[in-house]
Amino acid sequence: MEKKLKDYQIRAIEGDKALKKKGLFDLFEFYLDEGKTIVFKAPTGSGKTFIMTKLLEKISNEITDRKICYIWASIGKGDLYRQSYDSIKSELKGVPVCNLLTPAYLSSHRVIPDKEIIFVNWEKIVKWDKGEGWTNSMMKIREGKSFIDLIDRTKENGTTIVLIIDESHIGKTNDTHIQKIQEEVIKPHITFEVSATPKSKADVIIHEDEVAEEGMIKQKLIINKDIGHDAEGFDSETLVLEKAFNKRLELKKGYETIKSKVNPLCLIQIPNSEAGEDMIGVIEDYLRTKDVTLSNGKLVMWMTDSPSFDKKGITKISNSIEFMIFKTVVDTGWDCPRAQILVKFRDVKSNISLKQTIGRILRTPEAKKYDIPLLDNGYLFTNMEYIEPIDDIYNPNRVNDITVKIKRDEEGKRLDEGLELDSFYKSRAGAYNSADSRIYEIIEVEFCKYFDIKTTDVMVDDTLRAKGLKIADLSKTSIMNEIEVMAKDYAKDQKLGGDTFNFDIESSANQMKAQYDALITKNLNGLARVRSISPIKTGLADTIAAHISGITRANKLSYTQLLAVRNMDIIGTIINRSTFEFKKRYPDAQQVGDYNDFIIEEERHYASATYEEILSELSLYEKMYVMKQGTSQLEKDFVSFLDRNKQSIKWVWHNGSEPNVDNFGVSYKSDTETFRPDFIIHFTSGLIGIFDTKGVDYEVEDTKVKAEGLIDYIEARNKDKNLIGGIVVYHNGAWYYNNKKDYQTILIAPGDWLSFSNLL
Repeated sequence: MEKKLKDYQIRAIEGDKALKKKGLFDLFEFYLDEGKTIVFKAPTGSGKTFIMTKLLEKISNEITDRKICYIWASIGKGDLYRQSYDSIKSELKGVPVCNLLTPAYLSSHRVIPDKEIIFVNWEKIVKWDKGEGWTNSMMKIREGKSFIDLIDRTKENGTTIVLIIDESHIGKTNDTHIQKIQEEVIKPHITFEVSATPKSKADVIIHEDEVAEEGMIKQKLIINKDIGHDAEGFDSETLVLEKAFNKRLELKKGYETIKSKVNPLCLIQIPNSEAGEDMIGVIEDYLRTKDVTLSNGKLVMWMTDSPSFDKKGITKISNSIEFMIFKTVVDTGWDCPRAQILVKFRDVKSNISLKQTIGRILRTPEAKKYDIPLLDNGYLFTNMEYIEPIDDIYNPNRVNDITVKIKRDEEGKRLDEGLELDSFYKSRAGAYNSADSRIYEIIEVEFCKYFDIKTTDVMVDDTLRAKGLKIADLSKTSIMNEIEVMAKDYAKDQKLGGDTFNFDIESSANQMKAQYDALITKNLNGLARVRSISPIKTGLADTIAAHISGITRANKLSYTQLLAVRNMDIIGTIINRSTFEFKKRYPDAQQVGDYNDFIIEEERHYASATYEEILSELSLYEKMYVMKQGTSQLEKDFVSFLDRNKQSIKWVWHNGSEPNVDNFGVSYKSDTETFRPDFIIHFTSGLIGIFDTKGVDYEVEDTKVKAEGLIDYIEARNKDKNLIGGIVVYHNGAWYYNNKKDYQTILIAPGDWLSFSNLL
């Protein structure tokens, strides 16, 4: 049966409000010779591809006095461009003609014919080398049969080119060479950017409530429906699986009651980590008791090393697959409207929830409302304490979807031309850089110091309790209680659950281990995880057993794991202090690094999920990005201060904190540690400044050695007297820096500190 346009889809194509005051189609002819970009924003499930298909069909049928062709460009992830090709070709039934851009197409076509759509995979044509130029075979000039030649001849033939960028929030930001192809090769007469989360201001918008009203997306998202009922005997993981399994059966009966063929699908999302791998066994064991297995075809896994399955067949409403396990995100563009339940397991590193993942269960299977609450809602079951939705991004590993380039002067030279610095980098090769049995004693000392007890004190439960340590009911974990959210409102960035909205339940062994390992990993202070984690666990278990009553040799490891997870702040602090002290006391356990010439990257790539832009006219890159978590307000205020004095500064570069060779480093502690100062600043005076900001009231234990290591670095390389640097603080309304060999805080030795304004 032919699909019909919904009212909101008709409005998006030619309604009075499609583009401000005039209809989109009315303006189309006007834009054809203007090089105009139209940004089209529509929520997941609204039928963006169908709307664009009908728009291109309408254009082809009604604009007959000029030649027009279309380039539909998609990312290659999940073969999205092929999915679009199959879907649109099936819908159009021959007009316009649809073809994939392939070497064979280039060999057989001199121009793109009138009223034809060419489907392009961005990743297949954007490969670029500074020396060679475009490196993909379809882009290389060869006997007039390249994509570039095809575009040139098509324009010479008098054909108007319309470019459609599907999932533009990815295509526009994931690779700057896409921008180069768009602006320098295709140079379309008109561009449509299509996305649920566009990066630019939208010209045409479809709102979630319009889509919900037409029955295209579900009415509500219900999180942890009846989660607290009949929870006895389950742990946090098996409880959410049980609730999801029963809800799927309930939905199946609901559809059967109204004579619908829909077989609801349950998606199970596991973390993209070692903990996720461990969880697969838990899920399979549970589902096996319900006669749901890989072998009988009711369960499939969408992962790199898993057996393949029919990814197109699973989307059909009556398909027999009941459960699908996947990691962080299934492929962009995959659409399975019968998916109605999502099980989302806690990732020990975060409580974020990608919007597009949730969007998988908010489409309606038959594009209509049933007016039955059970069937008109989507269901999420999770063992998390809370969730915070964020925009979906291209890759499950937080891919760098933002690219910035170094600024250049009028002659095309890099602004940092002539910068000469070397940087300390400690490779992973060499010494083991790991904790060993010598850390046992350190852990006990730090534990006793934290609780103000002696190492000879035993069975001091009350003292530990009084200091905030929870030592009872350790096997419990907190998860979200039932919450309802209107489906149209889920896309809003709002925290769901947490605090009084939660209830306690027995933790799963798998979850506890993952959280315990993550806690230790977070507090290693640079020690190698693989070799350090075991001695830290042993040392902590011995300490706990020595000072808390009722712990036996047999249960001390398991008890310590429970205690650590229920007291993360306290135990994390003790581990952190212990590893820090171990590294200070035993430098023989450290890796030794080397100094090498340092060159700031031509391009820098960031992930929008973890980085944010801060305004800086002086930024060496086109824009300045910093980590959302871990970048202090002081750093941001310092950038603003520098911008206010731009007459004295050529550029500012913000250093990264990650331990990689692309970030600038200075050694300290006898070449065993790397200090990465926040900023490199090029003053108009010719000075190169290396500075790190610190709060007056926030002096970490190693600030002194870091500061002195930086000054040693500057003095050893300052033959031209053009290097300066040190720790920067904001005190009594002004900025100061310290470049003394013997570092003291501004509160202790104010005379050692110089006004930063003297450098301006």
